[in-house]
Amino acid sequence: MDVLNLKLQDFSGMSFDCDCGMKHSLEIEQIVYGQEITQDIIQAAHQYSAGGKILTVCDQHTYKAFGKNVQEAFLNAGLDSSVYLFTSMHNLLPDNRQIGKLLIEIPNDISLMVAVGSGVINDITRLVSYKMKIPYMVVCTAPSMDGYASATSSLIIDSTKNTITGHLPKAILADENVLHKAPGHMIKAGFGDVIGKLTALVDWDLGVIVLHEQKCPVIVSMVNQAVEKCIKNAQGVRNNDKQVVANVFEALTIAGVTMGLNKNTRPASGAEHHLAHYWDLKAIEQNKEHALHGESVGIGTVVICRLYELAKKVLPQGIQCPSPGYITELLQKAGAMVSPTQIGVTRQDFEDSLVHGH
Repeated sequence: MDVLNLKLQDFSGMSFDCDCGMKHSLEIEQIVYGQEITQDIIQAAHQYSAGGKILTVCDQHTYKAFGKNVQEAFLNAGLDSSVYLFTSMHNLLPDNRQIGKLLIEIPNDISLMVAVGSGVINDITRLVSYKMKIPYMVVCTAPSMDGYASATSSLIIDSTKNTITGHLPKAILADENVLHKAPGHMIKAGFGDVIGKLTALVDWDLGVIVLHEQKCPVIVSMVNQAVEKCIKNAQGVRNNDKQVVANVFEALTIAGVTMGLNKNTRPASGAEHHLAHYWDLKAIEQNKEHALHGESVGIGTVVICRLYELAKKVLPQGIQCPSPGYITELLQKAGAMVSPTQIGVTRQDFEDSLVHGH
C-alpha cells in the first residue's frame, strides 16, 4: 500500500502489512474534510447512534463556532439530539471537576456522543464515552492539536497531567471553512504542535539506539511528509492562508493517525511534550491561564533542539536534530511564540522543567 500518496480520508479503516514487520491498522471508520459537510455529519451521527439518542458536547466558544449549526442540523434531520454545554467562564480544563460533572449529568440512555470542539472537548468526550461504553465522533472546530485521531486523552487528574487510555472516535469530520475561521492563535498553536514532530522523531531515533525500540520507516516518512508540507509556507500561517490552514490540519491528523498505526505516541510526541505538560501544570498550580498545548509544544521544541545541540559531543552516532535557530525561524515566520517567557514561564519553573519534566 502506497500510504504516502493517500488522501486524508483514505486513511480511515486502513490495514496493511508493512515492510517493518508490523501489521498496521486504524480503527477510525471515517475521516471527512471539505466544504459543506453538514450532511456527512448527519449521516455519521445516524449511523453510529443506530437511531438512539445523541449528546452533542460543546463549550460556549465551540457552540458558537459550529455546535449550534450541528445541533440544528440533527434536529432538522429528525435525530434525537440534546446539547451538553460546558459553561466555564475561563478556559475549560480537562480536569477531575469537568470530567466528573459530565459523567454525573450525562443521561443513561445516550447511544452516541458528538464532540464539537478541539483539544479539551475531544479529550473529555473521549474519556467519558469510553467509560460509558458508547461510541463517539468528533466535529473539529480548530486545527490546534494532533489529538483528534488519538485513542488517549491528556487530562489533569489531581493537579497532575496524565495520559489516560480511551478509544478512537468512529469518525473525524472537519469543515474547512470552520477551521479557517478559527482564532489565529489556535492555528499558530497547531503549527507549533506540527513543528514538535521534528524533535519527537529525533527522540525516537535515540530510543531505537538506547532502548532498542522498533521504528517504522513508513510511519516516519508519513510524519516528515506532512510536516514538510506545512513548513514550506510557514508565513501562510501568519497570513491565514486557507491552503496552509488545511495543510496544518492535515499534518495534525496524519500525526494522530501515525500514533494509531504505531499503537503508541512515539511518531508525534517526545521531550518537547513533556516540557509543555510541565509548564501547563505549573500555570494551573499558580492559578494562571496556561498557554495552548501547541504553543507550549512549539516553544518546547526550540528548547529540546538547544539541549541536543549542547549534548552533540556525547550523543550516539547518527542522531541529528534541527538547530534551535532553524526552529525559531519557522515559528517566527508563522507568527508563533518562541520563548518560555512569552507564555509566562519563570526562570525557576523553566529550570525545574528541565529536571522534572518527564
